[in-house]
Amino acid sequence: MSMIQLQLAMDGAYDGRTVEEAVSILSNGVQEQVDIIEVGTSMIYRWGMAGVQAMKQHFPHKLIL
Repeated sequence: MSMIQLQLAMDGAYDGRTVEEAVSILSNGVQEQVDIIEVGTSMIYRWGMAGVQAMKQHFPHKLIL
C-alpha cells in the first residue's frame, strides 16, 4: 500500500505574487507539511521556468511539478 502524499499548488501570480514570495511562503513552515510542490499555471504563465527552477533550488528534497 502506498502512502498518501500532500500536494500544494502555488498560484497567485495573476494577483501579483512573485516567485520570491512563493518561496517565502513555503519556507515559513509550509514546506515541512507537503510532499509535492506544484508551480501553478499562473506562476508558469507569468514567470516561466524560472519559477520551477527556484522551487527546485530552494526545495531539492521535494517533488516539484
